[in-house]
Amino acid sequence: MKSLNAEYWNQQYITGKTEWDMGFASPPLTDYFSQIKNKDSKILIPGAGNA
Repeated sequence: MKSLNAEYWNQQYITGKTEWDMGFASPPLTDYFSQIKNKDSKILIPGAGNA
């Protein structure tokens, strides 16, 4: 098993092997956002890739 220390994650980021960023908003999020009437609302989405 790989050691999941800071160096491992830094190397993953440097080489572009993060795999947690889809490159676009996930469909469940866009579906949810389209239902919000107040478009000035502020929403925190922890763990949203490189957003």
